[in-house]
Amino acid sequence: MNVKKLIDSFNFAIEGILYSVRTQRNMRIHMVAALLVLTACFIYDLSKIELLIITITITMVIMAELINTAIESAIDVTT
Repeated sequence: MNVKKLIDSFNFAIEGILYSVRTQRNMRIHMVAALLVLTACFIYDLSKIELLIITITITMVIMAELINTAIESAIDVTT
């Protein structure tokens, strides 16, 4: 794979996340909650496995919100 295409792919992904944060209220709420939870993780002494589970859970929630945003955008375009 071409390095330029790979970099473009990452840039498009980041643009999509930023678009979602700018336009979706729930995404902003999820991001703030994620930052609060991750901050709390550093205050409390969590094991590596606990931190890993929390990080995976946060990633899954954000991923679901991004899929939801994509579906809503696709429906808005068709109607």
